[in-house]
Amino acid sequence: MNGVSEDTIIICTDDDGLNGLIASILGPEGFTLISALNQRMIFSLIETYMPVAVIADSGLPEIMGKKTWRIIKGIERFSDTRIILVTGNSMQQEKDEIEHVDEVIEIDLLSTGLLPAVYKYCSHGIPCKQTDGVVQLNEDASRLARAIVSDIIIYNSDAAYKGAADGTFYDILKDEIEKGMAIYRQRFCVHTNPPDLPDYFNDAIRDFISKTQQCNLVLP
Repeated sequence: MNGVSEDTIIICTDDDGLNGLIASILGPEGFTLISALNQRMIFSLIETYMPVAVIADSGLPEIMGKKTWRIIKGIERFSDTRIILVTGNSMQQEKDEIEHVDEVIEIDLLSTGLLPAVYKYCSHGIPCKQTDGVVQLNEDASRLARAIVSDIIIYNSDAAYKGAADGTFYDILKDEIEKGMAIYRQRFCVHTNPPDLPDYFNDAIRDFISKTQQCNLVLP
């Protein structure tokens, strides 16, 4: 993409909690995050910083009868800036709204879905960080693996704890594990050619299973 700053992202939401969640996911990855104090500021911020992406809350009110992202997409000089829309689980976006964005992510899937969505639009892959590359890569891989496995456990808690206790975790959660592994590999195999990393994803699963079984041994 021409003219955009691929390490800069603008966040536009009215929810401090959502802002914090986005920052906790993208901040450690080396991105420069700029929060719009209100959505009317977003246009001047895009003009100034030319970010690779704008992350917007689907619940933002309209401006001049239009959704913010539709206005952005209608400005030709902003055409290389991608729009990532965060929605609530139950919210059904109208077709004429979501066709004006590049990605739609449900808020409960941000921890696993936001990074792959952002990196999709960064031609150079992982932003440069002022740390030892190998150490940082391992920390990032471990962090993402734990986040994905945590989501699998949270959204399938009964099956996860039963499977960990009786040794059927991999069998009964096969589909969820495969989806999670695909996200992990997309992030750490496609962009890093591929890295020589420990098996952090299965390590996170084995850690959960081990701790669950240990708890069961001491329970009456």
